[in-house]
Amino acid sequence: NGEAKEYWNHRILVDLISGELDFSIHEVHYNKNGEPEAYTENAISVSAGSVDGVKWVLEKMQECLQKPILWSGDKWPQEYNSEIRQSAHKEP
Repeated sequence: NGEAKEYWNHRILVDLISGELDFSIHEVHYNKNGEPEAYTENAISVSAGSVDGVKWVLEKMQECLQKPILWSGDKWPQEYNSEIRQSAHKEP
């Protein structure tokens, strides 16, 4: 019917915890305009009511690796830019 709908997907979120970056997978919920508006408080786990369900969750988690990483917390929902991070803080 062409009407925009709210939806969610898996996304990698990053936060700065005790001076270190922490990456985790969350469910991100979008408004009717496709803009991220909320995310799960805690990272999601791989669990389902069946093995096929677990496979589905893993596939969706794999798909989120192809999407831009988003900041959580105060910088939500800005995109994380690893180039800025690498110049500001050396990778181990």
